[in-house]
Amino acid sequence: MKSGAGFTIIEIVLAMGILALIFGVGAPLLADAYRDIALRTEHKRFVNLLRRAERYAFSNHAASSYGLRILDDSFVFFRGSSYADRNAAFDEIYARSDTILFSGPSEIVFFAPTGLPSGAASWDLFQGDTEIASVVLNEYGRITW
Repeated sequence: MKSGAGFTIIEIVLAMGILALIFGVGAPLLADAYRDIALRTEHKRFVNLLRRAERYAFSNHAASSYGLRILDDSFVFFRGSSYADRNAAFDEIYARSDTILFSGPSEIVFFAPTGLPSGAASWDLFQGDTEIASVVLNEYGRITW
C-alpha cells in the first residue's frame, strides 16, 4: 500500500532545476544592479564633496581654502591652498569604491573667499575599460554631471 506522503525524485529534481534557472538568470541581473548602484553612489559622493569644498571656501570658513584629493582608495577633503601644504589634522577621508576608476586631475582647490576653483577640470569615471560617467568643473565653479 502506498501512503502518498512526500515527494518523488522527479518532483525534487524538477523543483531544483527551476530554482537553478531562476538563480542563473537572476545573478547577472543582480550583479549589474550592484555595479549601477556603486557607480551612482561614487558619482554623487564625488560631486557632493566638490560642492562642499566650494561652499566652505566661498563662506570663508576658518579663513582658508578647501580642496579635494582623489587617492586610489579614498577621497580626502582638506583645508589649505594645496594637498601638499594642507593641515592634515583637518583632513576628512571618505572611502572610494574599488570598482570605479577616475581619470583627470587628482586634486582641486577652491580659494577663499571667492570659492573659485584652481582651474577648470573634468573627470571621467570608468568601470573596467568603459567610460560610464563624467564630471566637468568650469573656471567659475559650475559643476556639470
